[in-house]
Amino acid sequence: MKVSQGYFKGAMNTAVEPRANTYQNSFALHVHFEEHNTNADQDESSFHALARLLGVRKQESYIIPGADSFPSKSLRARVEKFLRRPLASGSTVVLLHYSGHGYLSDEKLNLIKLLRDGS
Repeated sequence: MKVSQGYFKGAMNTAVEPRANTYQNSFALHVHFEEHNTNADQDESSFHALARLLGVRKQESYIIPGADSFPSKSLRARVEKFLRRPLASGSTVVLLHYSGHGYLSDEKLNLIKLLRDGS
């Protein structure tokens, strides 16, 4: 799905407008699987460039290791660790970006690891 600049700006304003007009802090986290076939490494660069344009100085990436036997557990721990700082920092805006495949089932997000060979 293509998103126009105007649509994106409107969506961001809608998300931020009802809240505080000034945030003390801003954080961004990009996540993708190490062994992917989705060009997520390019998405990572684009996301960080966008975060910089939005004035987010504290940016991180978490690349889920291909050898991780329990990626959902590792991802949850990493996101919880990432959110500790923002939650303790007062008025904060957080951007979280996942690049990859996934789907909703029973209102739960399921992320899918697809290897470069398509398996």
